[in-house]
Amino acid sequence: VAVPTAATGASGAGSWSSDPAAAFARAEREDRLVLIDFYADWCGWCRKLEREVFPSDRFLAFARPFVLLRANVEDGGAGSELRDRHRAGSLPTLLVLDARQVRIAEVEGYLPAADLVSEIERGLAAWRALLAAYEQALAAPPRPERLQSLAEQLHRRDDGRRAAALYRRWLALDPPEPARRW
Repeated sequence: VAVPTAATGASGAGSWSSDPAAAFARAEREDRLVLIDFYADWCGWCRKLEREVFPSDRFLAFARPFVLLRANVEDGGAGSELRDRHRAGSLPTLLVLDARQVRIAEVEGYLPAADLVSEIERGLAAWRALLAAYEQALAAPPRPERLQSLAEQLHRRDDGRRAAALYRRWLALDPPEPARRW
């Protein structure tokens, strides 16, 4: 998946889905990331975000490359399941996930449009840096502490595939006894 930058774009900004299965299927089919807005009907900051930020030109321009998904965390169904899976504990929370639901970026709380976009862009840049470090760790002579650190970071982001590759490489280096038992 190409991680969006301010220069990339695609049509569809402003059109939010409420169906997680359809949103992730579309993300996979179109090789796009999913931007999820976790909200509840009673949440005043969530309503302010929906009313003031989402329709703003700045947010709409930024959101073009994403599949947009709104998840009601109290629906007792798919929205609640997404909240639990991705540990969205405060509202509003916006997450950027790939089609496999790997956590790319996160913003908790209300921010004005420009600040929200900047915060998501920082998260996307951090993700790109983590992917570069991952690729470098696979290509470079192994450093056990680096492999472990990167694997843990990827694991926390629910990227089991990449984390497992690093853990396997780390464990092959004859790690200390606690790691072998683990």
